[in-house]
Amino acid sequence: MLSLSFTQQSLSEWQKIAIEKLTLPRLASWERSLWQFVADWYSPATTIELHTSGSTGAPKTIMVNKEMMRLSAQKTLDFFKLKPGDTALLCLSIDYIAGKMMVVRAIEGGLRLLAVEPNSEPLNNISQEIDFAAMVPMQVFEVMKTDKPLNRVKTLLIGGGAVSSKLQAALQSVECTCYESYGMTETVSHIALRKINGKNRQDFFIPMKGIEVSVDKRDCLTISEPGFLSQTLHSNDIVELLPDHRFRIRGRIDNVINSGGIKIQPEEIEAQIASFFTHPYAVTSLPDERLGERLVLVAEELVSPEQLDVINALLPTYHRIHAVYYLADLSKTPNGKLDRKGIRATL
Repeated sequence: MLSLSFTQQSLSEWQKIAIEKLTLPRLASWERSLWQFVADWYSPATTIELHTSGSTGAPKTIMVNKEMMRLSAQKTLDFFKLKPGDTALLCLSIDYIAGKMMVVRAIEGGLRLLAVEPNSEPLNNISQEIDFAAMVPMQVFEVMKTDKPLNRVKTLLIGGGAVSSKLQAALQSVECTCYESYGMTETVSHIALRKINGKNRQDFFIPMKGIEVSVDKRDCLTISEPGFLSQTLHSNDIVELLPDHRFRIRGRIDNVINSGGIKIQPEEIEAQIASFFTHPYAVTSLPDERLGERLVLVAEELVSPEQLDVINALLPTYHRIHAVYYLADLSKTPNGKLDRKGIRATL
């Protein structure tokens, strides 16, 4: 574990500290990545290199202005009312935007940053109180299996993947206030949040201050903010958009399945059948002479014909699953999301 207090050393000293740390021969890879980012942040360069996760295609590299990251960090600090000296936990990979932004928030807010190796059990060796943390759903799911250490965290930001109905239900039993985030690398972290447990929880994402959202002709979300984003961003997320600009993600347009002329969003089916599974699973399709595409289920656990009958009884006729395939390990992207193209290619 590393503890970095950005309320102590001056900003100019941090680059020197980072460069010295990078000369150590036995740094763990995650520590080296962290110190390299700190060194890069305090370098004269005005931009930072970011890598997309590749969840819907090949990963790519983009350059983002540091000032844009500072503005994003300040929005988060203001929203969650974080103040100098508060403790933030970094347990995400620094290779992606979510991890980098935790560091930037700590720097901009004068927070005390606790950094641990990114893994599925980030609170294992932490006994102190944490004011703010960010995790992916898989980490939260694993933490919830333990004896409620999540109660050591005051506020938790969950991103990098959809929060399942099962996980959201489980989070109702914890004292930690949990928010699901919506964003992407190009928006340097989240542009919308929804509170998912406790009082006044929300079913729809609410855009952050200054963010303007709309839908295009594909019913996909578009995002703009004058003075922050250099151009309007067109996502591939199909949404239900309310008149007050709250929105709900239905799924990605890349994943739409056309079965017998009916356009089906597999993410919606997956949400409907979540209670039947304890291991990763995915709804995808295979070619079909009559329908064009037929729905199939791929799971890391065995599904009996009887179980499939029960599942199909809950679904509309044109959403019913035609076959089930067992895979011991579903293909995933580098940051842990299901690789739908990879899963389909294995069938």
